[in-house]
Amino acid sequence: MARLIDRLRGRILEKDPGRHEGPGREPASVVVEVGGVAFRAFVSTSSFERLPAPGGLAVVYASLLVREEALELFAFADPDERRLFHRLLSVANVGPRLALAVLGLGAPELRRAVAQGDWRALASVPGVGRKTAERIALELRDAGEAAFAEAAAADELAAVEGDPYREAALALRGLGYSPGEAARALAALPRGPEPPSAEALVRLALRVLAGGAP
Repeated sequence: MARLIDRLRGRILEKDPGRHEGPGREPASVVVEVGGVAFRAFVSTSSFERLPAPGGLAVVYASLLVREEALELFAFADPDERRLFHRLLSVANVGPRLALAVLGLGAPELRRAVAQGDWRALASVPGVGRKTAERIALELRDAGEAAFAEAAAADELAAVEGDPYREAALALRGLGYSPGEAARALAALPRGPEPPSAEALVRLALRVLAGGAP
């Protein structure tokens, strides 16, 4: 199904960290001005930290959901987090705000927890009990066990190898490749004595993904 709003490119007008404890909890949100129209969107704490301060320019990946006769806009710093958001929504009893709270773990930690069945890490999120945490780990792993395992391995590779690999992996995902495809392409590249730039890694990885030699 096509999205009514797929992404927004504009200036950040406001950033509200939300309220994450006690009654009346609210997720973080940002206001993005696009062509004179200001859109308020709920975001995870992970995306909130990565988006620029008010006045900065940003591109956010959006999902417009209908809830209880109301429209709510959710935004993400990258398409990978948006994919994880919709996977979380496929789990029974997980609504969009709880999904945002889980995404506050960060995509690498979420994928690791799912790949390893670590429900305790998921239960550390406010509002997520043991049963819900176990359900998230089980259902997401069963829905895409190989993809989550590959993505977790890619995150571990990025952490070990350093920032250029992490940036290259994120760039490849932004170009539409899955985390597993990005991981395999980067892992196939030869290691030289000098640390490569992220741009060079992306160029070489695209050759591998096209079926050529790096």
